[in-house]
Amino acid sequence: MSEGCLNGFQGSRDRLSISGLNPNKVKAVIVEPNLEIELRPLLLFNGQLTIGRAKSYFNFIQVAMGAEIPTVAALVEQSKVKYDAAHLCGLHAKSGWSSLSIAGFFSRLLQSPSVLTRTKGLKDYVHWVKEQSPRTWFLDLHPIPETSPWSKRQWRRVAVERQPQELIPEHWPYISGTPTSDHDLLLTVDRIVPKHLPPASRADICQDMIVAILTGETTVGDLQDSVPEYMKRFFKQFPMKYGHLSLDAPVFGDSNQTLGDTLVG
Repeated sequence: MSEGCLNGFQGSRDRLSISGLNPNKVKAVIVEPNLEIELRPLLLFNGQLTIGRAKSYFNFIQVAMGAEIPTVAALVEQSKVKYDAAHLCGLHAKSGWSSLSIAGFFSRLLQSPSVLTRTKGLKDYVHWVKEQSPRTWFLDLHPIPETSPWSKRQWRRVAVERQPQELIPEHWPYISGTPTSDHDLLLTVDRIVPKHLPPASRADICQDMIVAILTGETTVGDLQDSVPEYMKRFFKQFPMKYGHLSLDAPVFGDSNQTLGDTLVG
């Protein structure tokens, strides 16, 4: 372990125990509530770590560093609730802090430079404990964005600006906004197809003509002469069940009664 990295302790053979620390000395290194904002980077990884738990772990690691607790196994033992120091740091589980959770917290620290460097020697201490604990490994954590509209944590949640949906025209040529050069073909076909046709039929005829141009069946130059042909082809394929009727048209075959005669005056 590097010289001076443990706030004055030189890594002597006689290890100190957290349980033997003066409570006042423990309280002196505990993070104040208003410093919890500085610990938020520890939460920006996948997992269920809360800011309260992060504060407890960070307090405990700082106290453990001052006492030169050398291994993960020793950290687990010293984190049990029977020790006043662990209780003051916020660890209240009888079984103590698990070795896997310690490895995960070490990994969060090493991937959170702003937190790791706020306490002098903390990085060296974390690596030193790892070297003394061969069965401990650092985890490859996956970071998450600092803000999210779906986060349950208020400090991460941001409002989503919803863009107004662009209205799509209901009729051919279905162009929203100001037409550009990309719409030239649509507009050319739109100009030459009669406007009196039913909107749905007119849209289908226009689209049939565009497909014909794109497939090489006809050309833009031949469009004007091709309109009657495509109209005839369309209405032959899709005959209209209902259409305009003359009031003078007979109601039944050779009957002398006309459609106008059937209307109630």
